[in-house]
Amino acid sequence: MEAFKASRQGRVTARISADERDYLLYLLAELEPVLAPLPVAADQDPLAAMVGISSAVRPDEPGVLRLFPDAYADPDAAAEFRRFTEQGLREAKTASLQTMRETLVGSGEKVVLSRPQAEGWISTLNDLRLLMGTRLGVTAEFSFGAEADPQDPATLAAATYEFLGWVQGTLLFALDGA
Repeated sequence: MEAFKASRQGRVTARISADERDYLLYLLAELEPVLAPLPVAADQDPLAAMVGISSAVRPDEPGVLRLFPDAYADPDAAAEFRRFTEQGLREAKTASLQTMRETLVGSGEKVVLSRPQAEGWISTLNDLRLLMGTRLGVTAEFSFGAEADPQDPATLAAATYEFLGWVQGTLLFALDGA
């Protein structure tokens, strides 16, 4: 894949191979169920369902918790905030993911994004990196190391994490110039 570049029409573009596009689509398919809006319980108040109040519970998995963090240190306040906001957050994240998928599927070898589409990509790339980074244990001091074993699945995950960061970085840089 080449770096995103700003175009004269206010869009950003990049060339992408079919394999890279397929791999990004695979990553989106893996992320989608993590972001999916919560199902509405059959016994839920119809007004609560209509305005997005859910019975969301704090995720157990650290990667998912990183995507949907507690807003408050107090567990009761955090649970109440989650109840009123998580459904909308999940819907927005899913919409960004769908934007990225649609632009990848319809792109051919050249991806052309409007500013709103590029912002959807940035959001989804960020979600992918947060989830992967948490699962990989990435911290400020973290290093993937030069002696990585190519047979180790963690090596592919680390390379993917770095690739997504590069794509996100070139997209941000191109948007700054668009």
